[in-house]
Amino acid sequence: MDTSVSTPLEPIVPTFPVKRFTADQYIEMIRTGILTEDDRVELIDGIITEMAPAGEEHTWEVVYLNRLFQAAWDTHFLFVQGTIPIGKLHVYDPDFVLVRQGGSEQRKRYPRADEIDLVVEVAKSSLKRDQTEKATAYSEAGIPEYWIADINAKTMIVHREPSPAGYQKIASFDGDATVTPLAFPQIKVRVGDVFGE
Repeated sequence: MDTSVSTPLEPIVPTFPVKRFTADQYIEMIRTGILTEDDRVELIDGIITEMAPAGEEHTWEVVYLNRLFQAAWDTHFLFVQGTIPIGKLHVYDPDFVLVRQGGSEQRKRYPRADEIDLVVEVAKSSLKRDQTEKATAYSEAGIPEYWIADINAKTMIVHREPSPAGYQKIASFDGDATVTPLAFPQIKVRVGDVFGE
């Protein structure tokens, strides 16, 4: 009599390599209509990644920052949730970007990293990604200043002095503290105001 017990076989799940896209390929998908304005996605490290929808607080912080930076209009374009390629494997839609004004050819393409003075991301569920992957990419691209408006902690995290190893100066501010963008020392941002406090 055979008393052996058969062991069920584990199903074989095939694995497929992850397809990474370049920033140029991603932009071509936008130009040809494969990706549209209705697709809430970004290219992060070559992978097309879905973005969380913006909540009420997130939307109001972006509106408030836009209002504060009106003084920059003489010399800069204010990109609000516009597309910017960063390096070879990243295309982000940050919440707010200050782009130095250039010639007429500038308006026929996305802004280049060397034209950007400040990037601001408003973060709630995206905080970890904004503090790690995006901060690294912005620093490597030489973006001189990067702010994260942390909705949960009601703080502004300011990154300065970009390097290939990451931003060399990172500081957090809250409440009555004011932050001033390097490109616009005349603009003073009271952190609590950004969060409606």
